[in-house]
Amino acid sequence: MQDIFWVLSHIQLPDIVDILLVSVLFYALFFLAQGTQAVQLLRGMVMVILTAFLASQILPFKGFSWLIRTALPALLVAIPVVFQPELRRALERLGRTGSFLARYQQDEVVEEMVDEVARAAHRLASQRHGALIVFERETGLQEYVETGVPIDADVKAELLRTIF
Repeated sequence: MQDIFWVLSHIQLPDIVDILLVSVLFYALFFLAQGTQAVQLLRGMVMVILTAFLASQILPFKGFSWLIRTALPALLVAIPVVFQPELRRALERLGRTGSFLARYQQDEVVEEMVDEVARAAHRLASQRHGALIVFERETGLQEYVETGVPIDADVKAELLRTIF
């Protein structure tokens, strides 16, 4: 308990600013990666690295410990290579929006889009036409979107019926 009081008594303003900056940076990176498969990839990489590091510290195997100590820096260099598409997309999104608040302003647009898709699906079903329509949730679909042909139009039931 005395250690906690000692640490708290020695914290200065630059330390608090440093902690806040690091926290904001991690939040921004997570926010930009949200909606892509980068989050799942990152979780997997963290689990592998943590497991390997802990195993190398606990187990008495010298060769395995050497391999982990040697390979970890290479894995850190590999992270930007593995996440290159997600990093590029995040920087593009940051450049387009200019702020992180733009996402919260889209709720009404999303609601209108869902209504239009529902109207189109109802009409297609009444005509006995099938359609595969996917909504992005936890798993990002951006890499699939980028392979398609862009249509510069608002989502409308008539447009969807024409496509399908």
